[in-house]
Amino acid sequence: MSAGECRLLDAIADGSQFKEAAQYLGVAPSTARTWAKRAYRKLGVADRERAIAKHNSLTRRGHVCAHLRLATQ
Repeated sequence: MSAGECRLLDAIADGSQFKEAAQYLGVAPSTARTWAKRAYRKLGVADRERAIAKHNSLTRRGHVCAHLRLATQ
């Protein structure tokens, strides 16, 4: 998963809407939606709620976006 896709999922998991997440990440809302669609496809889910649940589950186990967290520690 790309860095942008991971950061977007983190933001929406924290309760941000796409527009807010895009602003926080410094990208256009259309870019945030593209990242979301790609992330959903990679996670094998069809909607925001399932994406957040799966992302959170995989992140707790160190499977998703771990490469990003290790780089910033």
